[in-house]
Amino acid sequence: MLGRLLSATPPDLFPYSSQIGSSLRRTLFFDQTSWLPDNLLERGDRMMMAGSIEGRMPFMDTVLAGVVARFPDDFLTGGKGGKRVLRAAMDKILPSEIIRRKKIGFRVPIGEWFRGPYREFLRDMLVSETSAVAQMVRGDRLRQLVTEHLDARQNHERLLWSFVNLEIFVRAFRVAS
Repeated sequence: MLGRLLSATPPDLFPYSSQIGSSLRRTLFFDQTSWLPDNLLERGDRMMMAGSIEGRMPFMDTVLAGVVARFPDDFLTGGKGGKRVLRAAMDKILPSEIIRRKKIGFRVPIGEWFRGPYREFLRDMLVSETSAVAQMVRGDRLRQLVTEHLDARQNHERLLWSFVNLEIFVRAFRVAS
């Protein structure tokens, strides 16, 4: 079946639009026409441009999208499809440890940044006399969170990141505390 699908004719620009009946196809069509170009691809492009990096999105090919659009719904969501197809296609190209490894995310090292190059920035934002957040929450508890994080006793990066963003918002818009 895969061979028949791969030898199919080139796709329309939006290959999912002709099979819009199922909820999966409607979701894929939305992703392809809205979420990808207006969100994920734009973010990726902006991040790469900010670092003067020329980047390519490996699966953004209309012919490939057209081939995948012809796969049956159940083939796309599991069973014998999904990543199995991609792994089989790359089996002779990539080493098995790459093909078989578990998914890994891209993590921004905020906790490390707060302990390193942004240490003073964190202090200025949250424990200085000019900190609006320190006046909104219990200042002693906020100082404790910052100290525990900076001393690497606890990782409070998510909470501290949220407080830093609140502080930036308050300062930018001069919100009364």
